[in-house]
Amino acid sequence: MKTDALSVIIPTYKRQEPLYETLKSLAVLKEKPLEILVCDQAREADPEKKRRVEAISPEIKYLCSPAKSLPENRNFGLENAAGEWILFLDDDIKAEAGLYEAHAQAHGGKEPGIITGRIIMPPPEKFSDIKVPVKLNMETAKYEMNWDLTRGSPADAASGGNLSGLKYVFIQANGFDSGYIGFQYHLLCLLLRHRLALRDVEV
Repeated sequence: MKTDALSVIIPTYKRQEPLYETLKSLAVLKEKPLEILVCDQAREADPEKKRRVEAISPEIKYLCSPAKSLPENRNFGLENAAGEWILFLDDDIKAEAGLYEAHAQAHGGKEPGIITGRIIMPPPEKFSDIKVPVKLNMETAKYEMNWDLTRGSPADAASGGNLSGLKYVFIQANGFDSGYIGFQYHLLCLLLRHRLALRDVEV
């Protein structure tokens, strides 16, 4: 994965100040992506917000999205992305140095798949104490998650807050399903495994 072929997609909705702080943390990173797409679920374009957002860094592009949900907004970003690689980020994160390089290293020369990067929750919020990214609790029928891990591990689901992969891989899975009620990224991963397995591609 090369950063000059990377489109960063940040879906957002009514979160101006956290969004600005997120963009500022990305602007100071040494490596620069091809573009950072801010996909705003605004009902109409906001020229002042567009000016303020795009003034933060030259690679930032503000897009007024017609999407009515987060999955649809992610798909809107995917449709408008120019990069070969995609990195989805939440609009309330603080990026650490080496973010893009870490995703590139994780993908390496492996077969196409998706990578979820580390997410550190601010106190008092915290993840489960499990030692894998995500697992289904058979007693409660709910997913337990811990994205604050420092060692890589296979997972049957992923977090959209720090998620990367080749653009065509997301397209092969038909993007994100806005009609699915449940853990959206679990469905995405299942679809990726199924559709790429049909093409004899390991995920």
